[in-house]
Amino acid sequence: MEQRQGGYQSLQGDEEELSSATAVPQRLLGTLAIALATLACFALSLAVPSVRSEEPKWPSTTSLQNWTFQQPPVEMLANGRFTGFTNTFFKREDAAENMLYTDCHGLNPIGEKVPAEFAGLWWMDGNPAPETVASFGHAQWLPGVDECRKTKLNHVSQVEKDSGTLVGPFGDTVPCVGRLILSFWEDRIWAMPDSLIGRTYEATGTAADSHMEFVCGGSIDNFTICKLGASAGPDMNSDLFDRTLDRFRTVGTSAFNMFAEFSMVKVSPDAWIRYSTKTNFPYYLKRIVDCNGNKFYPHWDEFISGGTAKPVFQPDVFGHGGDKRSHVAPVSETLFVRQSTLGTCRKETGGSCRFLGCYSQRNAVCQEHGCVCPADTCAQDGICGGHCNRGVCPPGQCSQSGKCVR
Repeated sequence: MEQRQGGYQSLQGDEEELSSATAVPQRLLGTLAIALATLACFALSLAVPSVRSEEPKWPSTTSLQNWTFQQPPVEMLANGRFTGFTNTFFKREDAAENMLYTDCHGLNPIGEKVPAEFAGLWWMDGNPAPETVASFGHAQWLPGVDECRKTKLNHVSQVEKDSGTLVGPFGDTVPCVGRLILSFWEDRIWAMPDSLIGRTYEATGTAADSHMEFVCGGSIDNFTICKLGASAGPDMNSDLFDRTLDRFRTVGTSAFNMFAEFSMVKVSPDAWIRYSTKTNFPYYLKRIVDCNGNKFYPHWDEFISGGTAKPVFQPDVFGHGGDKRSHVAPVSETLFVRQSTLGTCRKETGGSCRFLGCYSQRNAVCQEHGCVCPADTCAQDGICGGHCNRGVCPPGQCSQSGKCVR
C-alpha cells in the first residue's frame, strides 16, 4: 500500500456552498467528450463566483457527467471533501484490505444502516469509464415509497411515483422500496486505475462533488430493479438566489442529460446487469468480496485474470439479457482510492459556523467556528450520523464485525 498526497487545499466557505451532481458515462467516446466539456464548464464556473457567503470562496463546478436531467437541481452543502484526504495505491489483489464496505448486518464502518444487498465490494466489469471497484460503504439509505417519490431522476416517471412502483428497462414492474445516495469522493469506496485518466477522473469528480442516486424496487430484502443517475447529495434549504445560480451552472450540461437512462437489473444476489440508454450498452456489476471480507468466487478469479477469464452466461431474474462476451474486461494491476487521513470516524463536516449556525440537517455542533460531529457520530458526506463502536479501537477508528477499521 502506497499513499500519495492529493495536493488539495481547503476550498470550503460557510454553509451556503453550491454544488452539483454526477453520473457515469457509458461509452468511451462519450467519456472523452465529457472530459473535455468538464474542463470548459470548470472554467465557466470559476468565472461566476458565489457572492452569498460570509467568506470568499470558489464555487463548486457543475458536473458534465450528469446525464440524468434534474429539474430543479438539489443544493449541496460544504462537506469537507478537500480536507484530510490522500490517494492510497494498492495491487488489485489487495482491494479488500484497502477499501471500506457494508457488513453482513447491513452496517457500514461508522454504524450507518445500508441494505445488506449491497454489502462487500463490487467490480464494474466492462465499464468503459475509469472506475473499477465500487463500495456502498458510505451510502445514505432512505427507505420507503415516500422517499422514492422525492427523487428528481427524470427517468423515474410521475406515473411510477404516483403508483409507488419502478418499471425496468424491459417493462417489468416492481414496488419501489427506497433510494440510496452515494458520494463519489468519500473515504475508500471508489477504486480507479492508477493511470492519468483514472487520476484525472478522480480529481474532476471530487471537484464537481459528484454523487450517484439509486432508486430501488422489489422487496425490502430482495431488490431486483434500480434506476440510477446523478444526485446533488443531501437536500438542504437554500434561497432563491442560490437556486437560480445553480440552474445557470447546469445550462452547459443539460444537453448531455437526455441521452441516458441508467438502470440495473439483478441477475443473482451477487451480480447485476447495468444498462444505459434503456437496454443498450450493458456492463456487469459483480460482487468480488463478500460481507465478511472474503473473496467471492468465481467473480474474484475473473477479476484478477487480466481479462482472460470467460464470464458465466446468466440472464437477469426476469429472463432478459446475460453476459455473452468471450472474456471479461481486464483490470489494472494497480488501483487507488481516496483515503481519509483523519481516520474512519471523521469529526469535521466541512461546515463553518463563524457567522451563521450549523444547518440543522448536519446534526453537528459548533466548535471553534466549525461544525463538528458530537459524541460517537461521524461525518459522512458533510452530515453527522452513525454510531461508531469504538470498543478497544484507537481514536478515529470504529469496530466493525469485531475488527478495528482504521
